[in-house]
Amino acid sequence: MYVMVFMSQVTMAAAEQSVVVRTGKASGQLIVNDDGYQLTATVTELGDYTENWDFPGTVVDYLLPNTIALSKDINRVGLSFTNPESSNKAYDPMLRVLISDARGHLYAVGTRLGAKQSDLPLTDHWRTLQTFDWNINEMGRIDPWVMMRVLPPAPDYYDSPQAPLKLAGFRLVLRGMDKTPCVLKIKDISPLAADEKADPYWQVDGDQQWLRHIRKPYENFGRYGWGPAEPGPYLKASDLRLPGGKSLVSWEILAADDWTVIASDHFELDVKPDSVIQLPLLEAGTYRIKLCAITGKNKVTQRYHQYVVIRNSRGPQELLPNGKPLQVSTNVKSNVFAAAEDASLSLTANQSGQVQWTLSTSDGQKIADGQSSQINLESYFNQHRVLWLKAQLVDQGKVIDELDRVFGLRSPAPVMPTASDSVTPKVKQFEGKLRRVKGDWNEGSTPVVSESENVLKNFRGWLDDAVDVGYNIVELSAPWYDLNPLPGVYQFEPLDKLIALAQQRNLKVTLRIHPMIRQVPGYVPRQLMTDQAGFAHGLWSGGDNQLFSPASEPYRLASNAFITALASRYRNNPTVLGYTIESLFFDHDMIDMPWLGQSVDYSQTMRRGFVRWLADKYGHINKLNQTYGSQYVHWEQIALPNVKVSLDPDGRPMPHQQPAVRDWLDYKISTITKLRTGWLSAARAADPAAFLGIYNTGSTEFYLDIVKQLGGVITYGSMEAQYPRETRPGMAGRFEPHAKIARTAMLVDVGLTNMLMIDQPGMHGLFNYWKPEWLLKDQPQPVTEAENRLKTWFGFMDQITKAKPLKQVDAKHGAYVMCDETLLYEHGHLFYDRVHDYLKPFMHHVAASDMRADALHAKDVDGASLQNRPWVYVPFASDLLSSEVLSTLKQYVQQGGTLIMEAGSGKWCLQNNESDVLSNAIGFGSWKSSPVTSDSVSTSWNGCKINFRTKPWNPPIDDQPTPWIHNVAGGYLQIGSWANTLQSSHTMVHQKRLGSGQIIAFGGVVDWLSSPGLLACLHQNITGQPQAQQSVDQVQLIKRQLVDDKTHFLVGRRFITQNDIDYIKHGHPEKVDQTPVTVNVQLSQIDAQNKYRITNLLDDKVLPEQTGKELTQTGITLNLKPGQAFVLKFETE
Repeated sequence: MYVMVFMSQVTMAAAEQSVVVRTGKASGQLIVNDDGYQLTATVTELGDYTENWDFPGTVVDYLLPNTIALSKDINRVGLSFTNPESSNKAYDPMLRVLISDARGHLYAVGTRLGAKQSDLPLTDHWRTLQTFDWNINEMGRIDPWVMMRVLPPAPDYYDSPQAPLKLAGFRLVLRGMDKTPCVLKIKDISPLAADEKADPYWQVDGDQQWLRHIRKPYENFGRYGWGPAEPGPYLKASDLRLPGGKSLVSWEILAADDWTVIASDHFELDVKPDSVIQLPLLEAGTYRIKLCAITGKNKVTQRYHQYVVIRNSRGPQELLPNGKPLQVSTNVKSNVFAAAEDASLSLTANQSGQVQWTLSTSDGQKIADGQSSQINLESYFNQHRVLWLKAQLVDQGKVIDELDRVFGLRSPAPVMPTASDSVTPKVKQFEGKLRRVKGDWNEGSTPVVSESENVLKNFRGWLDDAVDVGYNIVELSAPWYDLNPLPGVYQFEPLDKLIALAQQRNLKVTLRIHPMIRQVPGYVPRQLMTDQAGFAHGLWSGGDNQLFSPASEPYRLASNAFITALASRYRNNPTVLGYTIESLFFDHDMIDMPWLGQSVDYSQTMRRGFVRWLADKYGHINKLNQTYGSQYVHWEQIALPNVKVSLDPDGRPMPHQQPAVRDWLDYKISTITKLRTGWLSAARAADPAAFLGIYNTGSTEFYLDIVKQLGGVITYGSMEAQYPRETRPGMAGRFEPHAKIARTAMLVDVGLTNMLMIDQPGMHGLFNYWKPEWLLKDQPQPVTEAENRLKTWFGFMDQITKAKPLKQVDAKHGAYVMCDETLLYEHGHLFYDRVHDYLKPFMHHVAASDMRADALHAKDVDGASLQNRPWVYVPFASDLLSSEVLSTLKQYVQQGGTLIMEAGSGKWCLQNNESDVLSNAIGFGSWKSSPVTSDSVSTSWNGCKINFRTKPWNPPIDDQPTPWIHNVAGGYLQIGSWANTLQSSHTMVHQKRLGSGQIIAFGGVVDWLSSPGLLACLHQNITGQPQAQQSVDQVQLIKRQLVDDKTHFLVGRRFITQNDIDYIKHGHPEKVDQTPVTVNVQLSQIDAQNKYRITNLLDDKVLPEQTGKELTQTGITLNLKPGQAFVLKFETE
C-alpha cells in the first residue's frame, strides 16, 4: 500500500507533492493499493473557485506516484467510483481527472455519467462514469467544466493536450465542509478510444403524459445503462417505494404507440431493500413501460416510463410469451378509431377472476364503470374525444392485475384557409400601443387538459391581476402532449375554456408551443442527438436536456402536424393573436451546452439524414468521390466526418477546407433551419394573419431571412442589462426579464428604458412571466412593488409609442463586420452567441461612448451596404472572408471610406487556403507575430491611450458573471506587424492611404473595455468632427429624446453596472450603493422660444415650466438612484 498525506493552509502548493490544495484550505490523503485509489479530504475553509461560474469551493489535486500512459487513440477514460452519503453529502464533491501531456502541461478533465447526471450521485455502490473527450473537436470549444488547463494556468484556452499523454491523478472540487473527511474510492480505470461507443446503451425516464393523467407530480426519475456488462433496464423496489414482504408485480413494454405489446410478465416479488425488477433489453427504439405492484390490502403502485434503447449491437433478448394476466384488444387493432360507431374493446384474462373497469376523461373525471368484458365506446366518444381505461382483474376480493390504456377518436383533418380569407395581420390592432404580455411561467407546459379544473381556477385570479396591472395580452400554454395525446387525436376544448376566460376580460391571447422532449407526446419516437462518445445527453447538468435530433423526420412531421391543427383551430378566433414557439431546450436552442456549445449530433438519425442530403446534392456517388477524393461504392458507406479544430503556428483556429467537413457543417445548418422555420411555416399556412414569435437562439442568424419572410417576431431575454441590447434592424421583437420576473421596481425601470432606447418605441413588445397560482396580493413586497411600477409605466406607455426618435443626420453610421463563416467553418459552431462574445467588448464601448455602429454580416457586405459609411471595422474574430467581400472592402476604401482592422482581421479566404488575404489585398502584406513578454501592451495615438489584449482572460461585464464571457482563444491575441509596415514597427497603429480613403490598422487585438475614448478619437480622425464625451466625474445617463408633433419626451435612467443588476436580481440590494445623485438633463432640437409644460410621468408630478432655450442650456435637475428611470413629457400650447 502507498500512502501520501499533505497538510495545507495555503491556496497553492508545490506540484511535486502528491496532494495539492489549489483553492481553499484542507488536509488530504491519497491511498493507492491493489483495489484502486482512495481520495480523502477534510475542508477547513472554502475558497473562491471559478469553473464557468464563481462559487465557494475547495480544490484538491491528487497526483499519482505512478502515472498511467495513454496511447494516441485514447480520448477519454472511464472509471468506477463510490461516493458514500454518510461521509460525503455535506461536501457535494465534483470529480475531475488529471491528464499530463508531452510538454508537461496538466489538465483537469470533467466527468459525467452515462445519462442524467454529471455531478456525482451519492452512492455506496460502485457506479461507472466517463470523462469528457479531451480532444479539440466538435464537442464545442474546450470549456472549464469540460477541460481546464491547470499548469500553466489557462482557464479558457484552445489548447489540446499533445501526445503522448498520461493519467496523472484526480481532482476533487468540494462545495461544502464537514468535520468528518470526504472519502471517494476509484477503481477500474478504462482508457477509451473515439470509436468505443456506449453499447448497449438504454435509458428509462418518466412518461409525462401518464403521470399528468393520474395526478402524480413529475418525478425527476432517470436510469440508464451502458457498456458490455449491461444486462438491461431495471427498476428497484425502492423506486416504487414498496414495503417489505410479498407483492404482486406485473409489467408490460409497449411500442411507442402505447398500444402494441412487445413483452409482459406477472410474478410475486419478495420485496427486500435490494430487490430489482429486471426488464428485457430490446433492439434500438422507443418503448413505453407500464408497471403495477399490488401490496397488502390491494394497494396498487403504478409506474409509467419512457424506455429508449439508443444502441444495442448485442441484439434484443429473447422474449418470453406475454405473461400479464389481463389484456385488452379492439376491433380495429389500434387505440385510435376513425369513427365512434366502430369503437369497441375487449378485456380478456388468462386466469380466473372478475374484470372491473372504469372509463375517465383526460382530466380524471369518471365517465362510466362496469364489469363486462366487452365495452362499446360509441356513446362515450360522442361526448369525449379521448378516453382513459383502467381495468382490474379481481379474484375473491383480491386485485390480481391492473391495466391502463388510452383511446382516441381521430379528429377531422384541419380546415386550411382559402385564398379569399382575410390576411390583415391580427397584431395590427396594436399599432401605436405597447404589446404588454403577461406570460405563463411554465413556458407552454401547464397541463390545460389533464388538470383543467385546477388550471381554470388558478387562471381566473391570474387574469384579473393582468387586467388590473394593465397587460393587454396574455400568453397561455398549448402543451403538445396534453392537447394531442394520440396521433391525429386533438382535445382543444379545455383550452377553449381558458381562452374564453381571457376574452371575458378583453385580453388577447398568444399560445406558447414548446416542443422540447418533456412536452412531446410519447408516441413520437425518441430519435435523440448523440455526441461523439455516443451519449444521448448534453453537457448541461449532465443530460436532463436530451434533445431530438433535428434530422428526425417523425419528430419534424408530428410537430408540424400539431402546429397546423392548433393554428387551424384558432384562425378565426378573434381573441387569439397567434403563437410563440420555443426552439427546443435550454436557452431555447438545439445545442449541446448553453452559451458555450453547439449542435452536436452523431446519431444514426443524423448520419442517415446527411447521406440523403449528399445524395440530393451530388446525384451520383461518382460525383461525390470526385469532390472528396474518396472511393465509396454506395451511399451507406459514408460516415459522419470527424471534425477537429486545426491551429496555425500562432495557435489561431484555421478554417476547414475539406469538402466533407464543409458539407457536414452546411447540412447541420440546413437541417436545423428546415425544422425551426418549418414550425413557423406550418403556423403561417394554417393562420395567415397570426402573430408568430420564435425564440432567439444561438443559430437564428443562419435562418433570419426566412423568419423575416414569414413575418416572424424574435423573442429575446435579458431586457434588464446595463446597456440596451442589440436587435435585428427593422425586425420586431419581444423582450422578457432574464430572471423570469421583474422582481424589483428598479429592474422594471432598467428593462423598460432599455426597450425604449432601441428602434421605434412600440416596435418591440414586453413579456413578463408569472406563475399560474400566484396572486399579486400574496406576493412579497419587492415583487408587488415591481408590478405596481409596471402598472405606472403601462398607464402612460402608449403615449410614448406614438412618438418618433429625433431625426438623425442623413449620413450612415459606422459599421462592424460579423462573420458567420468564422463561426461555422473554423470552430464548427452553430451557436452564434460565440461571435457576440468576441464582439461584446466593442459593442459595449460603442454604447458607453454614446455612439452608434451598425452590425453587418459578412454575407451581406456589398457596395450598397457600405456606401456613405464613414468607417467600417473588421474585428480580429471576423477572419474568414470571401473573395467578393475582400474586393468590396478594398473598393470601399478606394472610394473614400476608412477601414479599421487589427491583428487577424480577414486572415483567411473562404474559397481557398490563402492566408493574410485582407492585409495583402490592401497592400500591407503578410502578418508576422512577435513574442509577447508582458502582461499588457499599450500605445498612445492622437492623444488617446490604446490597450491591447495579450491574455485570454478579461473580467466579465455582461449578464453572465463567468470567466468565459469575452474570453478568446490565446492564438487570437497576437502582437506584431505586417510585412509592408515593418518600417513603422515602432508604433502599434498603422495608417495608410489607399485611393481616396485610408486604412487604420492596429498591430494587436484592441482591448476596447480598457481603451476609453478610442472610438470617439477614431471618429474625429476620420470625419474631422469631434464626438462629445462625458467627463469622468459626470454621472452617466442613458437617455433618448422622442417627439410626437410638438410634444417631446425625454426617456432615460441613471447608469447601473451589470454587477449591481445581478445583486438585485439575486435578492441582495444591500450590496448596491443606492445613494441618489443630482443630475441635469438637457434636450436638443427643440423650439427655443416656446414655453413647455413639463410632467414627470413616472410620479405624475408637474414641474415648473421652462422655455426651449432653458431646456437645451440649463435643463432639468433630477435626483436619481442607480438604475432609476425618468420619463419627462414636454407640451407646448
